[in-house]
Amino acid sequence: MRRIIAYILIVFLSFLLQTTVFQTIGSYLSDLVPNLLFLLVASFGILRGEKTGLLLGFFSGLMTDLVFGSYLGFYTLLFMFFGFMIGILFYQSVEPDHFLPVFAIIACGDLLFGFVEYVLLFLLRTRFHFRFYLLHVMIPEMIYTVAVAVLLYPFYLFLDEVLQTDESRRAKKFV
Repeated sequence: MRRIIAYILIVFLSFLLQTTVFQTIGSYLSDLVPNLLFLLVASFGILRGEKTGLLLGFFSGLMTDLVFGSYLGFYTLLFMFFGFMIGILFYQSVEPDHFLPVFAIIACGDLLFGFVEYVLLFLLRTRFHFRFYLLHVMIPEMIYTVAVAVLLYPFYLFLDEVLQTDESRRAKKFV
């Protein structure tokens, strides 16, 4: 139960940080905002697996759809897909304590996220400015997201360890 409450709080806080603090900072940086919700989904997909990535992807995408999305369910499906795939591919195959592979996964995932977003939102509506979108949106957002991941991922790792030890301690009480 504590894990679910922690997940709800962290999704809400990440969304709040992304839409307030980093949006304000982004107004000075060419309107660039790190994708904190993707960082959250990818981090917990690596730490806890595909079910947690899927669950956090659902709530992160739903919040994004309700506030920013022009199509209800677009970001929900996108975040769920990436959370599930990162959980399937990298849970238990990447050591969560080794930061370099984790940051590489987050960087590649965010770049792929931006590419899928470009294809589904712009390319299908005959907007063919891919090089501009790549150089001015996708790559800077990826760099910014990884820079913020350097600060937030250790916190996510610590939070996961605290919740895991709390669950282990509670399980021992009942046995």
